[in-house]
Amino acid sequence: MKHRAKPKISQFEVNKNILLKDKISEIENRSLEDFLPVQPSKEEILATMADDVKALYGTEPKTIGGLPDCTQPVCNPDPRMTIQVNVANKETNVAEIPWRLSNSWKGYLIMSPGGKGGKVGELLYQIDQYYSHMGIVTKELPVGLGAYEIRHPTGMEDRMRDFPHRNGDDLIPNAPLHYHGQKNPLTNPTENVPTDGFQEQAVRYGWPGTITQTVGDLIGKSSFKDIVSGQEYDIHELTLDSKFVNVKKHGHSPDGENVIVDAICVRPPNGMESPQVLNALHRITEEAKNLNCHYRFFCYTKGDIGMDRNFDGALMTEENSSTKDPTCQNKNISVSKTAAAVCSSFIWTCTQLANQKATGTSMPQIILDGRPKYKYDTSLVGSEFFKREISNCQIPPPNEHIPIDGLYFYSEPLRKKLAEWFYNKLHDEVVKEILDDTNIEAWLKEHTTLAGINIYKVLNTFSLGTAQLILGLSNEALAEVVRLFSDLPSDIANQITNSFANDDCSVNAKDSDAWTNPGIGMAISPDDVINGWTYPTIPRFETEQKLNPNLPNILLGVYGWNKKIDPCPPIPLPNVPKFIWEISLGECTIGGGVKYSNKHYTEANKGVPGVRVYIGCKLITSDEKGLFKEIKIPSGTYWVRAVYDDPVTGLLWQSVPFVKDFPLNENTSLDIVLEPPAEINREIIIRAHWDIVNEHVIGQWEGSYDDNPKPHYLGEGLKNLNAQDSFPLHPIDDWGDTQMNYQLDLNPKDLKVTVHCQTRMENHADDEWVSFQFDVSPKKINNESPFLFEITLTRDAGFYPITGKLKIYIDNNILAGGLP
Repeated sequence: MKHRAKPKISQFEVNKNILLKDKISEIENRSLEDFLPVQPSKEEILATMADDVKALYGTEPKTIGGLPDCTQPVCNPDPRMTIQVNVANKETNVAEIPWRLSNSWKGYLIMSPGGKGGKVGELLYQIDQYYSHMGIVTKELPVGLGAYEIRHPTGMEDRMRDFPHRNGDDLIPNAPLHYHGQKNPLTNPTENVPTDGFQEQAVRYGWPGTITQTVGDLIGKSSFKDIVSGQEYDIHELTLDSKFVNVKKHGHSPDGENVIVDAICVRPPNGMESPQVLNALHRITEEAKNLNCHYRFFCYTKGDIGMDRNFDGALMTEENSSTKDPTCQNKNISVSKTAAAVCSSFIWTCTQLANQKATGTSMPQIILDGRPKYKYDTSLVGSEFFKREISNCQIPPPNEHIPIDGLYFYSEPLRKKLAEWFYNKLHDEVVKEILDDTNIEAWLKEHTTLAGINIYKVLNTFSLGTAQLILGLSNEALAEVVRLFSDLPSDIANQITNSFANDDCSVNAKDSDAWTNPGIGMAISPDDVINGWTYPTIPRFETEQKLNPNLPNILLGVYGWNKKIDPCPPIPLPNVPKFIWEISLGECTIGGGVKYSNKHYTEANKGVPGVRVYIGCKLITSDEKGLFKEIKIPSGTYWVRAVYDDPVTGLLWQSVPFVKDFPLNENTSLDIVLEPPAEINREIIIRAHWDIVNEHVIGQWEGSYDDNPKPHYLGEGLKNLNAQDSFPLHPIDDWGDTQMNYQLDLNPKDLKVTVHCQTRMENHADDEWVSFQFDVSPKKINNESPFLFEITLTRDAGFYPITGKLKIYIDNNILAGGLP
């Protein structure tokens, strides 16, 4: 048997084995920290930062009502510089949270109810659309306390009227505006009446264009100054109140029923705010912050002209403002032009700009509705009032017009009907204003022999020669009367209607009826957004793209759910710590979940999906099981708060804010308990309905009136236990008016509201008031029916007995977005 010779071991192998044994011995004697990467110090991190970011270090952040503003005031924000709790300063303070929308956050869309009132609202109402204006939330308060600033484009009719066209004004297209110093152009029949319409720029480039207003501005008073005229204008186009509107769909009578239409936010549904969806909302928001627009009526015909630089126009309110330079060569660059927009097309344009910047990157393209390529879903119920439903008129005929994502088709017959209504509306309003104008009335008295006659009816009934004889006018006065009552209304109506239909805003448009053939429209209205923009569907979450690599890099839907807004008045927030700009040395991994408080909810042990959890300025959301796992956040010490807009209770559930340390390179558990808002803070909503009968000797007059709901916010936390107000007067035939005043007193012990009322049907100033009072108990849940109080008033005025039945509805709600 042969033995195999042992292989020879070279001296190199011997030396290698000795070195390996030495290395193993060395490793066994080292601690775990020796194997971790070397952590840079604060000084080393600071040295790598841009100068403007570096300057933030160690300073206190700007605040809003005592709360830190998460926005880094720098050109390129650095994620390593974060707002943290100042652990070296143990002081706390009481912050005064300003007016806010507690259930709306950055990227959400805010919708104002329309109906009868403003011209655009009434125009849309003709085709059963019930919202007239909208904006986007561009800033929210820290730790999810709600929407603070809203940006939207609007146009002021009063400002346009301050620029009538006169002889001597430049006829060159888009000539600069000439301000003649006359505040109201219809008050002097010899000098200031716009019988040649308005100056072209005043019509085409509606002022103020894009503006940013706080929630407090929208609820209170907000004015802007026009540098061309020097005039200040109150701007309140974006309203947050509910109102009565005659609705003809959503299950109501074809003749319409008066129902309450709420101001709403359009947002992603609960549980669908994935990181990808939130990122898309924030991308749209950033474009909205930096896009400067003029208000252009033609966007109601072509909703995409905001992307066409040929439609760029004059500077508006923000002509002296600046926007971030994407190259960061300079911190800011001046605004030189404005894009075309109306309130709804503004959001569409911002989405397209966000998609342009995403081209060639890993960010998905944002698809608003996906027609016709992707599934179009309208099944999701969006709010207490609006179920999403697309109108037939918005679907183009097959093979005729290709739909544009997020824009909708309006046929020529429909647009012609709208144009005719709009022209007549403008024409009649101008005639009425002339007839009601005291200056013109005085002038007519000097130049006519027949006082009190309806001159407009005479001109439209008889020939000019006969009218001159009836009115006793000289040739010169007749020419002026014709100019006022015939030429002026048609000129204004033609010019404005043409600006909607075909973008002709020139002086020549005053004599053009081109608007009678308006063509088709591809546009977007607030109701189109509410009904048509879909919720996240394909892919719903990022995991779907990972599982199916063949899916296109899109995000189909980011909105699709409509919810009543919850305005909240200023309220103190105690125990707010001091904050500081601090450097995060690295990351911390967190996990945990969110549950309801045991003492408040029967399903307390179940996790709550779709909760927004704020860790300082970092936002994460709980998954479908109410959990968050292996989430990376910058290390540091942060203020933490969670918030959940609960669709079941209608309340905003929240965690009480707390301070927590998230150490570097550690796993930290974060278990959050949600509490409902405190019952002591109340939202008292009062509305009234009148039914009036005036029984004449011959015949009978009947009238019904609904007063829009008026909210009042009472409670010890709100530092206010009473409120008083009145409802508008309502006419009773030609006899008099209804009147109603009220006072609300909240009892903080039992939360009952005592309502003190005075009402009367008034014909003379000394008519007596009817006084009464009643108590309203607090609701257990806000969606309970309101308390109803009824009273009948009767007056026997000789031959004219009058009966008034008054119904008063009171909601004694928990302030849905109040603090725990």
